[in-house]
Amino acid sequence: PRRLSLVSLLDLVVLALFFVGPQGRAQADVRLGETVAEGGGVGTRPSVWKGTVRMIGDFPVLGVGLGSWPEIFPHYERGPWSPNYFREAHNDYLQFMAETGVIGLLALVWFFGRVAAKLFAARNRLSGQEWPVFAALGLALGVMAFHELVDFPLHIPANAFLFTLLLALTVRMAAAKL
Repeated sequence: PRRLSLVSLLDLVVLALFFVGPQGRAQADVRLGETVAEGGGVGTRPSVWKGTVRMIGDFPVLGVGLGSWPEIFPHYERGPWSPNYFREAHNDYLQFMAETGVIGLLALVWFFGRVAAKLFAARNRLSGQEWPVFAALGLALGVMAFHELVDFPLHIPANAFLFTLLLALTVRMAAAKL
């Protein structure tokens, strides 16, 4: 089973590379090179997160203001300083808390708590035909929410629109069953 899983994963990667075409493969290669070789990605994120936590400690209640993180963060960056200018914290939850404080975080938790309660209540009322679609939508939302821990995908308008659309479809399916 483990070997089969590895082969299946490799097959999916090859298939994905086939579908993105030569231009997509070239862009992925450049991005991977920037992230790994030049140190502009994974290795620097923990130091950015630590600076963001210090920022949250200084502005815990209301935060620094929406959209202000890139301007304020250089004051919290510790040496050795990166030559890169960080426009995002590469963790949307930390950045959101830094920008909106505890009040913003509580509003976000309240909103998604209400959505989760509605989805949880409706899950047993779905028909056998509706359940796979509902589960796929929920899993897609979960993957996007997990991705927010290490990047900033919802800062890209197309991704934010897709997330909103998937969330709306999922909530609509749940609301129809309540």
